[in-house]
This record gives sequence, C-alpha cells and structure tokens, in this order.
Amino acid sequence: MKEGWNVIVRYDERFAGVNVWLIHKRGSEETVVLPIDLTLTMSLEPSIEIPEPTLRFHGNDARQFLQDLAEGLVDAGFKPDELKVANERVKAIEYHLEDMRRLVFKGN
Repeated sequence: MKEGWNVIVRYDERFAGVNVWLIHKRGSEETVVLPIDLTLTMSLEPSIEIPEPTLRFHGNDARQFLQDLAEGLVDAGFKPDELKVANERVKAIEYHLEDMRRLVFKGN
C-alpha cells in the first residue's frame, strides 16, 4: 500500500454490490475510515445555510485521494465513457494494423 490515501474498490458477489475502503497510510501505520451511513441525511436548504461537506481534504491530500479513487474505480472496471471510447479506438487501430501487416507481408 502506498503512502497517503488508498482507495480499494472490490465487487462483492455475496450481495452483487461493491465494497469501498478508504485507507490512510503514514509510515507503518494504516488506518481505515469507519463506514459512512448513507441513510444519515438532512434536508438540503442552500438558501438558508451551506451544509458541511460529506468529505473534506486539505492540501495535497485532496489531489492524492481523488487520484487514488479514480484509479481504484478504473481497476474495478468503472471507466468514464470517454475512456471506454478511447480503448475501443485503440483496439480498432490494432486490428487495422494487424490486417495491414498481413496484406503487406503476405507476398514475402
């Protein structure tokens, strides 16, 4: 596990859902964020007062946490549509190059 924030995203077939762990590593110490109860909510009335954020990070922690979250999601198979399209284009180019190699080197 790397230094700083680590986000682990794993599919859990027991309930056909996803488990997410937020782990902070500092030296040899690793701490895990306690489960967040998503049923604890309050009415949103932004015209009265801005609510406290669900998550708050300071300084470099924000960039490092969000980067690891993005990587954890991609590793677990959750990819933005733009990345899926880019991957499909790369595959199409690879197939095209393979076809061209077969045509060019067929006569040799």
